[in-house]
Amino acid sequence: MLKKLLITLLFLSALSCKKEGPEKEYYNNGNLKSVYVYKPGFKGAERKFYNENGILVGQKIWKDSLNVIQKEYYRNKKRKAFGALYDEHKTGWWSFYNGDGLLNRKTEFVFIDGKEVANQTIIYKPDGTVNPQESTIFSIALKDTLKVGRSIGTINYRPVLSAKSVFNVYVGQGIKPDFSNLRTVKLDTFSSDDKNNIWFGVEALQPGKKSVGGILEELFYEANKDKTDLVIKKQYTYFRKDIYIAE
Repeated sequence: MLKKLLITLLFLSALSCKKEGPEKEYYNNGNLKSVYVYKPGFKGAERKFYNENGILVGQKIWKDSLNVIQKEYYRNKKRKAFGALYDEHKTGWWSFYNGDGLLNRKTEFVFIDGKEVANQTIIYKPDGTVNPQESTIFSIALKDTLKVGRSIGTINYRPVLSAKSVFNVYVGQGIKPDFSNLRTVKLDTFSSDDKNNIWFGVEALQPGKKSVGGILEELFYEANKDKTDLVIKKQYTYFRKDIYIAE
């Protein structure tokens, strides 16, 4: 990760020396491959990508040196995907489209332990409505404003592994939006074997703005083929919510 960051910084440093204006790259057949327009500070910088037939297939728009909006297109010029990148990794909600340009999937990406993780996905039917049977989404039931003391929150979640799964919720306060400090904050554990009552506790000691978040762990114990041992299957989902603690 450190090596990659160093390479990225060197690349960005080299780009920062460039003047404003288009920089073009071509295929061996002479067709345009990409066009890059640099902007000081990278805000508004843009790169467009073309296939060997000269058709636009992608576009990147920089918000700053690390945050980028990426668009992808099919050969028929219909939109294919749209979302944000952070340091070249998908982050937040991405939209994906079929060959006709119709939305068929949205996926939330988070960056955990140096890896890009698909956290939850919404699948759409051809008529544009949500397909709940194929979607893997969750919601947090916790008031936006809590009082100093102890409160209870719940997670509405459809099991991915089995209807017989059990659950652990590891929750803490001060979780950053990018989950970068998830492994360093103190996490409390709450367990449940009821998919309809996955709960967790929040203990607020001081008033003010807080963030609550953590990991939902789904566990399913299944006998192996010989029925001599148990195989443990695991599924992790990451969640976070901003709250306010009142006196």
